[in-house]
Amino acid sequence: MRQAIELNKNWIFVKHAENVTEAAAVQGEKISLPHTWNAADGQDGGK
Repeated sequence: MRQAIELNKNWIFVKHAENVTEAAAVQGEKISLPHTWNAADGQDGGK
């Protein structure tokens, strides 16, 4: 029997980390997919 698994919710986004261990140790931003890391400044004219 086929099973659907929801993958779009409950992700943690970490913008700056050197490796997986460091990323796991910091508090990230809870996001849902799709997501863009520059939503706030992506259309500001390049500043």
